[in-house]
Amino acid sequence: MLDDLRRSNQELEQFAFVASHDLQEPLRKIASYTQLLQRRYADQLDEEAGEFMDYAVDGAKRMQHLIDDLLRYSRAGRVDMARQPVALDELLDQVLGDLSSKVAASGAEITITPQLPIVDADPTALAQVLRNLIDNALKFHGGQPPRITIRSRCTDTEAVLVVADAGIGIPPEQAEQVFGLFQRLHRDPQQPGTGLGLTICRRLVERGGGTIRIVPDIHHGTEVELTLPLTTEGSP
Repeated sequence: MLDDLRRSNQELEQFAFVASHDLQEPLRKIASYTQLLQRRYADQLDEEAGEFMDYAVDGAKRMQHLIDDLLRYSRAGRVDMARQPVALDELLDQVLGDLSSKVAASGAEITITPQLPIVDADPTALAQVLRNLIDNALKFHGGQPPRITIRSRCTDTEAVLVVADAGIGIPPEQAEQVFGLFQRLHRDPQQPGTGLGLTICRRLVERGGGTIRIVPDIHHGTEVELTLPLTTEGSP
Protein backbone atom coordinates (compact mmCIF):
# COMPACT_ATOMS: atom_id res chain seq x y z
CA MET A 1 0.00 0.00 0.00
CA LEU A 2 2.73 2.45 0.97
CA ASP A 3 4.74 1.54 -2.13
CA ASP A 4 1.68 2.13 -4.33
CA LEU A 5 1.05 5.51 -2.68
CA ARG A 6 4.70 6.51 -3.07
CA ARG A 7 4.68 5.49 -6.73
CA SER A 8 1.44 7.38 -7.33
CA ASN A 9 2.87 10.53 -5.73
CA GLN A 10 5.99 10.26 -7.86
CA GLU A 11 3.88 9.90 -11.00
CA LEU A 12 1.80 12.93 -10.04
CA GLU A 13 4.95 14.99 -9.42
CA GLN A 14 6.36 13.88 -12.77
CA PHE A 15 3.10 14.82 -14.49
CA ALA A 16 3.07 18.26 -12.83
CA PHE A 17 6.66 18.87 -13.88
CA VAL A 18 6.20 17.78 -17.50
CA ALA A 19 2.83 19.48 -17.95
CA SER A 20 4.05 22.74 -16.44
CA HIS A 21 7.26 22.71 -18.47
CA ASP A 22 5.43 22.01 -21.74
CA LEU A 23 2.85 24.74 -21.09
CA GLN A 24 5.47 27.46 -20.80
CA GLU A 25 6.28 27.94 -24.50
CA PRO A 26 2.70 28.25 -25.86
CA LEU A 27 1.85 30.56 -22.97
CA ARG A 28 4.83 32.78 -23.77
CA LYS A 29 3.60 33.01 -27.37
CA ILE A 30 0.10 33.99 -26.26
CA ALA A 31 1.44 36.72 -23.96
CA SER A 32 4.03 38.09 -26.38
CA TYR A 33 1.73 38.23 -29.43
CA THR A 34 -1.10 39.78 -27.40
CA GLN A 35 1.28 42.48 -26.15
CA LEU A 36 2.50 42.99 -29.72
CA LEU A 37 -1.08 43.54 -30.88
CA GLN A 38 -1.56 46.03 -28.05
CA ARG A 39 1.46 48.08 -29.06
CA ARG A 40 0.97 47.94 -32.83
CA TYR A 41 -2.77 48.64 -32.95
CA ALA A 42 -3.29 50.69 -29.80
CA ASP A 43 -4.46 53.74 -31.76
CA GLN A 44 -7.01 51.63 -33.67
CA LEU A 45 -8.65 49.98 -30.64
CA ASP A 46 -11.57 51.53 -28.82
CA GLU A 47 -11.61 51.66 -25.02
CA GLU A 48 -13.50 48.38 -24.62
CA ALA A 49 -11.17 46.48 -26.97
CA GLY A 50 -8.18 47.88 -25.06
CA GLU A 51 -9.64 46.56 -21.82
CA PHE A 52 -10.13 43.12 -23.38
CA MET A 53 -6.48 43.05 -24.41
CA ASP A 54 -5.44 44.06 -20.89
CA TYR A 55 -7.48 41.17 -19.47
CA ALA A 56 -5.82 38.74 -21.89
CA VAL A 57 -2.30 39.89 -20.98
CA ASP A 58 -3.10 39.85 -17.26
CA GLY A 59 -4.54 36.33 -17.54
CA ALA A 60 -1.44 35.11 -19.36
CA LYS A 61 0.83 36.60 -16.69
CA ARG A 62 -1.18 35.00 -13.90
CA MET A 63 -1.00 31.65 -15.66
CA GLN A 64 2.76 32.06 -16.01
CA HIS A 65 3.07 32.64 -12.25
CA LEU A 66 0.97 29.54 -11.62
CA ILE A 67 3.11 27.41 -13.93
CA ASP A 68 6.30 28.72 -12.30
CA ASP A 69 4.96 27.80 -8.86
CA LEU A 70 3.86 24.36 -10.05
CA LEU A 71 7.39 23.74 -11.29
CA ARG A 72 8.80 24.92 -7.96
CA TYR A 73 6.39 22.64 -6.10
CA SER A 74 7.41 19.66 -8.26
CA ARG A 75 11.12 20.39 -7.83
CA ALA A 76 10.66 20.75 -4.07
CA GLY A 77 9.78 17.06 -3.97
CA ARG A 78 12.45 15.91 -6.43
CA VAL A 79 15.66 17.77 -5.71
CA ASP A 80 18.06 16.21 -3.21
CA MET A 81 18.65 18.22 -0.06
CA ALA A 82 22.25 19.33 0.51
CA ARG A 83 22.02 19.71 4.28
CA GLN A 84 24.88 21.49 6.04
CA PRO A 85 25.44 23.89 8.94
CA VAL A 86 23.60 27.15 8.16
CA ALA A 87 24.00 30.29 10.27
CA LEU A 88 20.53 31.83 10.35
CA ASP A 89 21.96 35.33 10.95
CA GLU A 90 23.89 35.17 7.68
CA LEU A 91 21.08 33.55 5.71
CA LEU A 92 18.60 36.21 6.82
CA ASP A 93 21.02 38.95 5.76
CA GLN A 94 21.07 37.37 2.31
CA VAL A 95 17.28 37.03 2.14
CA LEU A 96 16.67 40.61 3.28
CA GLY A 97 19.18 41.79 0.70
CA ASP A 98 17.13 40.03 -1.99
CA LEU A 99 13.99 41.74 -0.69
CA SER A 100 15.58 45.13 -0.02
CA SER A 101 13.59 47.04 -2.67
CA LYS A 102 10.27 45.67 -1.34
CA VAL A 103 11.27 46.42 2.24
CA ALA A 104 12.17 50.00 1.33
CA ALA A 105 9.03 50.55 -0.75
CA SER A 106 6.75 49.30 2.04
CA GLY A 107 8.47 51.24 4.83
CA ALA A 108 8.74 48.00 6.79
CA GLU A 109 10.24 47.79 10.26
CA ILE A 110 12.05 44.47 10.73
CA THR A 111 13.42 43.40 14.10
CA ILE A 112 15.66 40.35 14.38
CA THR A 113 16.72 38.79 17.67
CA PRO A 114 20.54 38.76 17.82
CA GLN A 115 22.61 35.56 17.66
CA LEU A 116 20.21 33.27 15.87
CA PRO A 117 21.27 29.60 16.01
CA ILE A 118 23.11 27.45 13.50
CA VAL A 119 20.83 24.81 11.98
CA ASP A 120 21.22 21.71 9.84
CA ALA A 121 19.50 22.64 6.55
CA ASP A 122 19.78 23.05 2.82
CA PRO A 123 20.65 26.77 2.53
CA THR A 124 18.93 27.26 -0.84
CA ALA A 125 15.71 25.61 0.30
CA LEU A 126 15.65 27.42 3.64
CA ALA A 127 16.34 30.76 1.95
CA GLN A 128 13.33 30.14 -0.31
CA VAL A 129 11.15 29.44 2.73
CA LEU A 130 12.27 32.55 4.61
CA ARG A 131 11.94 34.70 1.50
CA ASN A 132 8.36 33.55 1.03
CA LEU A 133 7.39 34.12 4.68
CA ILE A 134 8.89 37.63 4.79
CA ASP A 135 7.40 38.49 1.40
CA ASN A 136 3.95 37.46 2.69
CA ALA A 137 4.40 39.68 5.74
CA LEU A 138 5.35 42.59 3.48
CA LYS A 139 2.28 42.07 1.27
CA PHE A 140 -0.46 41.41 3.81
CA HIS A 141 0.25 44.23 6.24
CA GLY A 142 -3.11 46.01 6.27
CA GLY A 143 -3.25 49.78 6.44
CA GLN A 144 -0.03 50.36 8.38
CA PRO A 145 3.60 49.85 7.28
CA PRO A 146 4.67 46.24 7.92
CA ARG A 147 6.18 45.40 11.30
CA ILE A 148 8.01 42.07 11.26
CA THR A 149 9.79 40.33 14.13
CA ILE A 150 12.07 37.31 13.74
CA ARG A 151 13.07 35.50 16.91
CA SER A 152 14.23 32.07 18.00
CA ARG A 153 14.59 29.68 20.91
CA CYS A 154 16.32 26.32 21.15
CA THR A 155 15.80 22.91 22.67
CA ASP A 156 18.57 20.32 22.95
CA THR A 157 18.08 19.20 19.35
CA GLU A 158 15.97 21.82 17.57
CA ALA A 159 15.82 25.50 16.80
CA VAL A 160 12.39 27.11 16.85
CA LEU A 161 12.29 30.11 14.51
CA VAL A 162 9.29 32.45 14.56
CA VAL A 163 8.47 34.96 11.82
CA ALA A 164 5.78 37.27 13.22
CA ASP A 165 3.99 40.25 11.71
CA ALA A 166 1.31 42.74 12.72
CA GLY A 167 -0.67 42.41 9.48
CA ILE A 168 -4.18 41.26 8.62
CA GLY A 169 -3.72 37.81 10.16
CA ILE A 170 -5.08 34.33 9.51
CA PRO A 171 -8.22 33.05 11.31
CA PRO A 172 -7.36 30.08 13.59
CA GLU A 173 -9.78 27.79 11.76
CA GLN A 174 -7.83 28.38 8.53
CA ALA A 175 -4.34 28.00 10.01
CA GLU A 176 -3.92 24.53 8.50
CA GLN A 177 -5.91 25.18 5.33
CA VAL A 178 -3.44 27.79 4.06
CA PHE A 179 -0.82 25.06 3.58
CA GLY A 180 -3.03 23.22 1.09
CA LEU A 181 -2.62 23.33 -2.68
CA PHE A 182 -3.99 26.49 -4.33
CA GLN A 183 -5.37 27.81 -1.04
CA ARG A 184 -5.50 31.60 -1.15
CA LEU A 185 -6.94 33.13 1.99
CA HIS A 186 -6.89 36.69 0.61
CA ARG A 187 -8.15 37.00 -2.97
CA ASP A 188 -7.47 40.70 -3.44
CA PRO A 189 -6.59 41.14 -7.14
CA GLN A 190 -4.04 43.73 -6.07
CA GLN A 191 -2.15 40.99 -4.21
CA PRO A 192 -1.01 38.46 -6.82
CA GLY A 193 -0.45 34.89 -5.76
CA THR A 194 -1.16 31.32 -6.73
CA GLY A 195 -1.89 29.70 -3.37
CA LEU A 196 1.22 27.51 -3.62
CA GLY A 197 3.75 29.51 -1.61
CA LEU A 198 3.07 28.04 1.82
CA THR A 199 2.54 24.58 0.29
CA ILE A 200 6.06 24.74 -1.15
CA CYS A 201 7.39 26.03 2.19
CA ARG A 202 5.93 23.06 4.07
CA ARG A 203 7.29 20.56 1.56
CA LEU A 204 10.80 22.06 1.74
CA VAL A 205 10.82 22.32 5.55
CA GLU A 206 9.54 18.77 6.08
CA ARG A 207 12.00 17.32 3.58
CA GLY A 208 14.72 19.02 5.61
CA GLY A 209 13.59 17.29 8.80
CA GLY A 210 11.63 20.19 10.27
CA THR A 211 8.06 21.38 10.74
CA ILE A 212 6.12 24.56 9.95
CA ARG A 213 2.82 25.80 11.32
CA ILE A 214 0.74 28.90 11.92
CA VAL A 215 0.69 29.66 15.66
CA PRO A 216 -2.99 29.68 16.73
CA ASP A 217 -4.82 32.25 18.86
CA ILE A 218 -2.72 35.25 17.87
CA HIS A 219 -4.81 38.38 18.46
CA HIS A 220 -3.02 40.57 15.92
CA GLY A 221 -1.12 39.57 12.80
CA THR A 222 0.38 36.20 12.01
CA GLU A 223 3.11 34.07 13.57
CA VAL A 224 4.70 31.30 11.54
CA GLU A 225 6.76 28.83 13.58
CA LEU A 226 9.47 26.64 12.07
CA THR A 227 11.31 23.88 13.88
CA LEU A 228 14.70 23.09 12.36
CA PRO A 229 17.32 20.53 13.43
CA LEU A 230 20.32 22.04 15.18
CA THR A 231 23.79 21.15 14.00
CA THR A 232 26.36 19.55 16.28
CA GLU A 233 27.76 23.07 16.58
CA GLY A 234 24.68 23.92 18.64
CA SER A 235 23.49 27.48 19.13
CA PRO A 236 25.44 30.52 20.23
